[in-house]
Amino acid sequence: MNILFLHDEPWDSGILSYALTLVLEMRKRGHAVQFWCRENSFAEKECQRLSINYLPLKRPWLSLPQLRRKIKADQISIIDAFTGSSQSLGLAIRGKVPLVRTFADARLPGRNFFSRLGLKTISHFIAANTAIQESLKPASVSASIDLVFQGTQGPTREIPWAKDGAIGILGRLDKVKGHETFIKAASILKTRYSNIKFLIAGEAAPERLGFLQNKVRQLELGSSVEFLGRVEDIWEFISRCRIGVVSSLGSEAVSRAALEWMSAGRPVISSRVGGLPDLVHEGENGFLFSPGNADELASCLKKLIDFPQEAQRMGQESKKRFETLLNLRKFGEKSEQAFKKILGENS
Repeated sequence: MNILFLHDEPWDSGILSYALTLVLEMRKRGHAVQFWCRENSFAEKECQRLSINYLPLKRPWLSLPQLRRKIKADQISIIDAFTGSSQSLGLAIRGKVPLVRTFADARLPGRNFFSRLGLKTISHFIAANTAIQESLKPASVSASIDLVFQGTQGPTREIPWAKDGAIGILGRLDKVKGHETFIKAASILKTRYSNIKFLIAGEAAPERLGFLQNKVRQLELGSSVEFLGRVEDIWEFISRCRIGVVSSLGSEAVSRAALEWMSAGRPVISSRVGGLPDLVHEGENGFLFSPGNADELASCLKKLIDFPQEAQRMGQESKKRFETLLNLRKFGEKSEQAFKKILGENS
């Protein structure tokens, strides 16, 4: 296959992570790939870093004839668009080439009239989680919808079980990631479990970091909560932790952090948002709680703190689930199958 991927956001995002991971997996499987992105975007920098064949677009709508000719000259066999605007561009330039629309972001599709109208022009969808898949069904009844969970690279070394492990959260310190909920849960648990550390790894703007540090002081958590900033070796960080938390208030169409915790054999306690319920199965490899509810999060943590053998069992289940369903190989296989099916339907 000769696959063209379209993405036009200027910033780093979960959609871009999904898209670039997919590009690399398709290239690894022997397919020709191109990535068209916005000029001077974060995506362009990543394409350069990863040696991906890319085309920076400045004003694509003024270059439609040239882009159509390039698709024909390059013998593109399928186009995959990752945003609504790149979907529109794909429709304008594709000719007879099949166009697939991949949804891997937090904004559920088909929320308004114009969005639903646009979806009806697409006959093939890829959904990154079941919530997206379900929202697409009424939006375009006749469409082909494939569910493909994003995979990620697991650790290249064995991550031993942390005998006296901390509780960790991994990811940038944006408000949507729910670090305040994590800190409040630590406050609820501090009296009974005074020796447990709550580790926060991730970058933050100075004002955001200051706000969270002040919250720790107000709750008199002292050294129980540590801010580690950006960690260069996430596996070393995870090896210090017995339980991984994803406390997001929203978003999480895909969750690289949850996948990383799972791949290292850790139970995951996550909020019930986005694609997290696809990854964390209640009572099997972790627990789910209502977003923003620190009492629920503390209760879930207590179950695993009080029963360390159960925590270890759930961690083993996490690793098993990752290795069978959520690794890069499976991601590549499922995506390739979807593309081949689409090409077969259009032949």
